[in-house]
Amino acid sequence: MIELEPSLLAKLDGFVEGHLFRSRSDAVAVAVREKIERLESHDQFLTECQKLDPLEEQAIAEEWLDGERTAWTAS
Repeated sequence: MIELEPSLLAKLDGFVEGHLFRSRSDAVAVAVREKIERLESHDQFLTECQKLDPLEEQAIAEEWLDGERTAWTAS
């Protein structure tokens, strides 16, 4: 059994009545699936971020900024 706040339940019922979902169960299943996908995607993002070398990223950013500064002063 899942309990929802009355205001959330009313919104959910509105979605069902508006034919966005066939039932409350379908709406809840979609919401849970999408939340899990977002969390998994976020975990993948964090995993990739951990692979970055902060000093290398700093050097790349500074190199780009130097190029921007040169282009700006040359104009």
